[in-house]
Amino acid sequence: MGPLELIIKPIPPGFQSWRSQHLTEQQLSNPTISGHFADPDLGTVANVFEFFYNSDPMTAESNIRPFLGQTTLNGERYVTFTWRENPQSGITFIPQFTESLYDWNFNYDTSGQVWTVELSDSPTVEPDGTVIKAVRAAQPISSSSAAFMRLVVQW
Repeated sequence: MGPLELIIKPIPPGFQSWRSQHLTEQQLSNPTISGHFADPDLGTVANVFEFFYNSDPMTAESNIRPFLGQTTLNGERYVTFTWRENPQSGITFIPQFTESLYDWNFNYDTSGQVWTVELSDSPTVEPDGTVIKAVRAAQPISSSSAAFMRLVVQW
């Protein structure tokens, strides 16, 4: 196993403003409600991720988390990954793929290989302004003994 890499970054721009829009003054003064990793609605999504998805931290929502699935194309099955993002957050989500859980790959990395393919040229825009995006693995499930995908959050 390779070395563990921990990168600590400041909370992204816009987070404080988002918190102020969703929480009362009393809630903002309570770190168990307003803290970055607090989960006041007990929906198992921390505030910082509620911000990424532009969701309400006081209302538990089950449909905001990224999820894996499958799709069939020309008789072949492919792993898919679907997520919701807030374009106003300044956050970029980068889907990554691996067959080993060790070497994670993303499109246009140093290999130049395409690892994932977008499922739609025009992602779905939700009424709240968030965008639903989806990708599939470039290679079918049958071409590998294992396939894993993840999202890297970057700002």
